[in-house]
Amino acid sequence: MKKCCRCGVEKPQSEFHNDASQKSGLCPRCKTCESARKKTYYDWGDRNFRERKRRNVLKACYGISIDEYQRLLSLQNGVCAICGAPPSGRFKYLAVDHNHLTGEVRGLLCNSCNRALGLLKDDFSLLQAAVAYMKQTPTNCEVEK
Repeated sequence: MKKCCRCGVEKPQSEFHNDASQKSGLCPRCKTCESARKKTYYDWGDRNFRERKRRNVLKACYGISIDEYQRLLSLQNGVCAICGAPPSGRFKYLAVDHNHLTGEVRGLLCNSCNRALGLLKDDFSLLQAAVAYMKQTPTNCEVEK
């Protein structure tokens, strides 16, 4: 028998999930209470959950706070640092661009520009090669008919 730390009811051990991080090897909350806790915490329709998740991702992945993100956004006038487009469509926020070697945040980019840099593997020589290729290849409007 084990007592649930949330509801305080003593229940058989089979009513608790396994949890290797606990000394007893069992979750401190019974399955019913744990299920209710998760439903409350992971409510995707809840704006607080989405904002909390966003705040946690910014801090964990890029080492910046929401306030620092907002400061960068303000410095860039709310638009992509490369193309000048605001966030649009299903992408409600600009992506945090960072140096993958140092982790240093470089700026905020729209999804297209962020993906372009990623597909070029943040390699300056590949970017230069792409520019050279585009200069030697006529664009659609320059092709004579």
